[in-house]
Formats: sequence, C-alpha cells, structure tokens
Amino acid sequence: MADWVKGNIQLSGKRSNLIQFLLNGLIPLGNSIEIRNSNSKFEMKTPDSDYLFVYSNGHFVYSNRHYLSSDNITMDHQKSQKLECGFSAAYEIDTQLLESISKTFSIDIEIWAKDENGDYLHKINIVSGEIIQDDLILT
Repeated sequence: MADWVKGNIQLSGKRSNLIQFLLNGLIPLGNSIEIRNSNSKFEMKTPDSDYLFVYSNGHFVYSNRHYLSSDNITMDHQKSQKLECGFSAAYEIDTQLLESISKTFSIDIEIWAKDENGDYLHKINIVSGEIIQDDLILT
C-alpha cells in the first residue's frame, strides 16, 4: 500500500451545492483565505492552495488526510458547474467519506489518483451519493 496517492478530483453539480461544499466541507490549511461571492462569480483563493476534507455524515471529522489543492477556485453564474482540482490522500482513498460528502452536498465526485511509484491507478466515480466506479488498476 502506498504512503500517498495523488491525482485529480472533479466535482460537479449545482453551483449552490458546490459552494456549500467548498465553504462547509473543507478547511483551508493556509493562514489566509479570500472568498468573494456574487450572483455572477464565486471565487475562493488561498496562497497555500491546500484544503482538508473534514465533513462526513453530518459531522465535522478529520478525513484520513484527504486534500484538495487549488490556489484559486472560480465559478461563473451558470447553474451547473464542474470544478477540477488537485487531490491527494494518505495511504488510500476513503470512498465511504466521499460517498457521504456526495450525498450530504448533492454533488458528484470523480477521482483519478496514482500511488507514488506509479504502480496503480485508482479511479472513483460517485454520482448522487452512489459509488458507480471504484477501480484499482495495476499499471
């Protein structure tokens, strides 16, 4: 088992649901964060770029060190949105945590992550709170 897996995460859903997840399902790890929200644009910036997943089953919990990385998250006024960011997790990806987040915030989550050595690729797709794909592929 790898110490870390790293890759990309894609979050999709209604703009309002994604904003709720960004504001209530993550903790910025840096010392400063700037949030701007208007009808035309949502923007969340931090110079340190890392956020810790902390929300599960209606409770704030630490997430076995699952991180989203982006120094600037921006959404326009469109009702439906897709965000793509960097992703990393210690040891393995907790699909139950992600399934819970998907249900709680009504967002879809797709992850492609590799271990440090590139020995395997983990593909996860969660739609409407249900795991559609959870494939571990040896490379």
